[in-house]
Amino acid sequence: MTTNTNFLSSGRKVDEIREEISILKRNSIKAKLPIGIKMPLELGSASQDSLFKMNTDVLAQVSNNYKTFLLTRKGEVLCKPDFGVSLYELFNKNNLEINEIEEIAMLEISESTKKYFPLINLKSFESNLVKNNNELLPNYVKININYSIEGFEQIENSIGLIIRRSI
Repeated sequence: MTTNTNFLSSGRKVDEIREEISILKRNSIKAKLPIGIKMPLELGSASQDSLFKMNTDVLAQVSNNYKTFLLTRKGEVLCKPDFGVSLYELFNKNNLEINEIEEIAMLEISESTKKYFPLINLKSFESNLVKNNNELLPNYVKININYSIEGFEQIENSIGLIIRRSI
């Protein structure tokens, strides 16, 4: 018993496959893959975004994660009671002078960064107390942290935080 099989329509030609591969390579260069959600949350608009805008750059994602870490109070993350930095509580203490608070904040930021973000090298820390003349608005502290990321030392990043004081 002999069967005659025709293979003419059973696949694609090598030239078609090569053309498809080159098209895929060109499109992958244009569209960067998302790494993580950009914070603060914004609705996505680009074709590679989903519901929310996404970070497609490693440096932007690391900076985003680090800022979120600095704004997280200790005890807010389940199973990691020492994750974050307690800047709000620290800058609202009324039994310490502002320069003592700054020293404690620098120490806490550097120790927490070494533990949870070991690839971040802190360069400088600056804080300024901004007093409002309006009695309805509380005073606030502007904190600026300059840092670099290991492997990208030539790029210096900075994060600005505003901590409202209740006293």
